[in-house]
Amino acid sequence: MSRGLDREVNDLRERSSSWNDRRAVGDHDDSRSGRTWLLRTRIRSLDRERIPLDRELPEHDARDFVRVHDEVYRLRQSEVDALQQVGRFRIVDENDLERFEYADDSTRMREDFRSLRAQGLIERHNIRTADNERLRIVTLTDRGREAAAEFSDPDSRQRYYSGFVKPSEAEHDAALYRMYQAEAAEIRQKGGAVRRVELDFELKREVYGQLGKAQGAAEDERRRVQHDVAARHGLRVVRGRIQIPDVRIEYETAQGSTARVSLELTTEHYRKGQIAAKAEAGFRLYSLGSNSSQGGSPVRDEREITVEIFSL
Repeated sequence: MSRGLDREVNDLRERSSSWNDRRAVGDHDDSRSGRTWLLRTRIRSLDRERIPLDRELPEHDARDFVRVHDEVYRLRQSEVDALQQVGRFRIVDENDLERFEYADDSTRMREDFRSLRAQGLIERHNIRTADNERLRIVTLTDRGREAAAEFSDPDSRQRYYSGFVKPSEAEHDAALYRMYQAEAAEIRQKGGAVRRVELDFELKREVYGQLGKAQGAAEDERRRVQHDVAARHGLRVVRGRIQIPDVRIEYETAQGSTARVSLELTTEHYRKGQIAAKAEAGFRLYSLGSNSSQGGSPVRDEREITVEIFSL
């Protein structure tokens, strides 16, 4: 999502001709020739009911006493799983959690939520969207974040978060978990396994901190540092900026190698140039259903994109 933090330490002007697995259609030359790229990409519509579901809950999942620092909790595996999923994304739409984490078992989810709230591990919120619809979201408390991290594989380097930061962006941010589920389903279908999820602000904190070391340097040096930082984090420089996705998934392939996929959840507020840059950076683009018609129009900026819409 484009936020104020998207402005980098420097605003170098450089074009990139890397297109990842996107298809370039037609002639290619630089802008001085008068010809443009025609890029065909896709914005995937996030239909909750059409995302493949392969979650099965254990029939007999008893709670055990577990110690986290100086606190003792009673938790069962489905509750630990819920804590970790919510903690990965900071906020999650309850309807999505019921669908993907509880396999549409609303009774089990209510039981778990009742226990988790009583132990001070989660909080539930009702907010109003821009369309004045009610959105029910769940977040972790600080104690919930500590519990999620306690059961995490340290080799995964997964980070967990608590609290509710920006109500104005809650509808977008709560949908990131659904976008992740759509992509994770494809990874599992191909025999892969998700190892870690990184959010945009994690990447921004690292990238911008390293870019700041080049402040005051000559332009050529700033450009070199920018490309080095981008490469170090598996990102790309497009039109003078390091493009950072909303979510990046690190996973193990069926062959045992490590791979990454970058995801962007577009909204009606995205300008044409923003969509073009995200596509050029090789991100997989998604949209909530209400934005699909806008994303489907050809987008023209310095280069041209043809965007196709299909539902999962």
